[in-house]
Amino acid sequence: MPDSTPAGIAVSLPGGHSYCWDAGQCRLRYVWRGGFIKKNGSFGRWRTLPTIEGLVYHLEKSLPFREKITDSSKGPDTVRFEGYRMIDGIPEFRYRVGSLMVNEYLAKLPGKSGLIRKFKIEGASNGIVWEVDPDAGVSHSFNKGKLSGNAWHLTKEESRKFQVKMEEIPSKFPVLRLGMNDLAMCYNGKGNLHSGAIGQSWLMKGGRPIIPAQQVGDYSKGASLSFWLKLTDPSRRVSNLVSWESGGGVSYRPEADPFVFGVTQSFARNIEGVFEAEDAKFKGPSRSNKTGGFMGSGYVDFGSKKGEYVEWDVMVRQDGPHTLRFRYASSDDRPLRLSVDSKEDLLSPPLPFASTQGWSAWRNQDHRLDLKKGMRRIRLTSITDRGPNVDRMEVAELKTGKKPARIQPVAKPVMDDRWHLICLSLDGKKASLYLDGVLLSDEPLKGGISPSGMVSLDPGGSHPGYYLDELRVYERPLSESEIKRLLEDREDIVE
Repeated sequence: MPDSTPAGIAVSLPGGHSYCWDAGQCRLRYVWRGGFIKKNGSFGRWRTLPTIEGLVYHLEKSLPFREKITDSSKGPDTVRFEGYRMIDGIPEFRYRVGSLMVNEYLAKLPGKSGLIRKFKIEGASNGIVWEVDPDAGVSHSFNKGKLSGNAWHLTKEESRKFQVKMEEIPSKFPVLRLGMNDLAMCYNGKGNLHSGAIGQSWLMKGGRPIIPAQQVGDYSKGASLSFWLKLTDPSRRVSNLVSWESGGGVSYRPEADPFVFGVTQSFARNIEGVFEAEDAKFKGPSRSNKTGGFMGSGYVDFGSKKGEYVEWDVMVRQDGPHTLRFRYASSDDRPLRLSVDSKEDLLSPPLPFASTQGWSAWRNQDHRLDLKKGMRRIRLTSITDRGPNVDRMEVAELKTGKKPARIQPVAKPVMDDRWHLICLSLDGKKASLYLDGVLLSDEPLKGGISPSGMVSLDPGGSHPGYYLDELRVYERPLSESEIKRLLEDREDIVE
């Protein structure tokens, strides 16, 4: 099961609710409603883990109860699964937690959305303490014990047999949550898992948008996003890290205010001086998106004939020296001839477009030349029966001999290559952006922007590689205290 050990057990309850119980760690993982699971592939040949069909409304980060501690030097309790028995078609789990012997039975909460959990615990000489997670997505009520702060306290006698009712709090839990700990169907073609901020993460390398399986949310009362981000190159912009189908998304830029929210679906293509190859004019090459790592929506693949070309119409604003940067990939050397307004410098050799050691290994080919003000037509033409894959062209003006700031990395980018938590909270009037729990910007929503539709990841594919982890999408604004608690989830720190 997703977000579980290999010993995860999926249980479908009468009444349309289901849960995942982890026999490896002897605890409840999460609860959902509205469907069961969908296997991905035939039995024995599953491409990825099953897809949950429905809406998860409760998640437990760890075993919620423990024996009251009298010896502060005592280490963590070990757990051991002892099996289960069926009661009216529903399993009752039996397991040990340290010196405790536990029987746990979970059933649908009658007449309400939630679960009722029945426990029998032996060996709790000092009673037990049950820590209540304020972000769990459910309310807790016990038939025994006393509530003190965020914890229920039960005596030895009370813990022998008690019940916990967990009722769903509407819109409390994310409408979409991706732990990035598994190769979900939507990500499977992207590659392997990588060390993340919390467990594993996904490496985003451009290409098509990733649209996770999800229920379309109702954001009429507000919306929020939260995710962990690690940039491999903080000097490069990233459009639409996470965005809605309409109503905007979160983008990154290496400037004083590194994160912005807005309607940025065309952000990558509208950067001044950046021209995608798939949007250019060409004869002979074909559009493609078969190999990973490209920017935009694809690239052009040169065919097998001499004289094929790709060209762009570029508005040059000032006479003078410029740098052209072509992003490309090739398994061997495949030179191309450069021309401007159908004129070639026959005294200069063709641009080499040397091997990048593979079709998904993208590099830059730079060339400096003088351009005159006005509309210029820049063309690359094959001089043999083969050519590289061309992803994009960047044009930058050179001023007083300095390197073009538009192409070269900024000297001191605001971000770095470490993990950071980004949160966006929309309350219908303003957009509040947080970086690592600190308010970054608080801007009014212009034109009544309201998110709607599906949520997608990296639609622009405008960055050579960055990592995403633990994505959450809410149908309500998040409070500052909730955002700060999300920082506390980080356990697996990898820098």
